Amino acid sequence: MVDFVWDGACDAFQLLPPQGHSSPADQYRIARVNLIIQSADPLMFMHNFYIDKNNNIIVHTRFKSRFIMANVIWFMWYWSNASFLDTSFLKTIKNVLGVAGAATHYTLCEQEMAQLDMDPFGGKAHHDKFKEIIQAFDGLTGAEKTDLEQHLWYILEIGPSQAQGQILLGSDSDE
Repeated sequence: MVDFVWDGACDAFQLLPPQGHSSPADQYRIARVNLIIQSADPLMFMHNFYIDKNNNIIVHTRFKSRFIMANVIWFMWYWSNASFLDTSFLKTIKNVLGVAGAATHYTLCEQEMAQLDMDPFGGKAHHDKFKEIIQAFDGLTGAEKTDLEQHLWYILEIGPSQAQGQILLGSDSDE
């Protein structure tokens, strides 16, 4: 999971400065990550959001980051871990979403450093972020919980077909 996030975080969170931007690339990246992970909402990075030209974050939907959803799909179906689903589909997919969120937060914290250095994922800090994410899911209001559950069912519905598309693409390039 961490490798997937590491490979895609710069693009998914638009950490590369636009051409002609006045800040050096590393300063732009650090400032952008600070904006995302130091916001009033400690789980901003898990939302579907947009940053306007004045650095205002506009949240479209909570807990529906397409990047994190893609990480869940890759973990569950592309890397053949669907056996984790067992009989408690929603609980399992919610936990995998939490792990994908913690891995994303971990990678963004690294991107916030001037010198990038990928450390092994794990330990208390990452476990604490996972618990924070799960507690946030559990603390949602009735309508928010329903919306999250619909999103989790959506991931369960589209996941196998999305991973299959990736497998087919991978096999086409090997020929």
